[in-house]
Amino acid sequence: MNRKIRVKMVKKILKEIRLRINKFGSSYRRKKLKIKNPTIISNNCWAGIVSQYLGIKYYTPTIGLYFFSEEYIKFLERFDYYIKQKLEIIDTKDSKYYDEMIKKNHQNAIVGKLDDVEIVFLHMKTGKEAIEKWNKRVKRINRRNIIFKFCEQNECSSEHIKRFENLPFKNKICFTTKEYPGYKSVIWFKDQVKNEEVVRDYYESHKYLNIIDYINNMKEEKL
Repeated sequence: MNRKIRVKMVKKILKEIRLRINKFGSSYRRKKLKIKNPTIISNNCWAGIVSQYLGIKYYTPTIGLYFFSEEYIKFLERFDYYIKQKLEIIDTKDSKYYDEMIKKNHQNAIVGKLDDVEIVFLHMKTGKEAIEKWNKRVKRINRRNIIFKFCEQNECSSEHIKRFENLPFKNKICFTTKEYPGYKSVIWFKDQVKNEEVVRDYYESHKYLNIIDYINNMKEEKL
């Protein structure tokens, strides 16, 4: 067995261990929630991992996927429009981010589009699965109790952080690699930075944010 295969196997095992630990005590944490069905819209896997941690259903379609930053901010800036668009699957090679996906070794990932917004369905096996799960979970969105989360990853610039901060949503969380004075949504990930990106936010955010308290004190939206 060559080194590359061994490393891949070890990473898979470690991921399974982290997921099992993450789910441990989820039923207890769910009981502490005052809002039992919060929607978490996320630019990466954070929404799914947090939902598992809390022991709740996926009240969000942003599961098992990620957005490049420009796509995500564009998606949020016209959220009500894009969330109603039909998801279509495109050839991965036709993605405007194909070169970046190759660098990540994601060149075989499923890519979908909502009008002109691209989404990388990293953990979906087929386009059919991506469409079916997206459509099913869109119907579960709780527009009154919704959190929008972003982080410095995937071609993110300070301008993207600024645009996120300026969004009119009441419940916004943004994990960053540095301080952004005056930005109320920003949480600085002091010890989780690599190559000017936040890393592993889905496993490390508990160090900086009590998500149960955040949900229990979130403001009601009128979307």
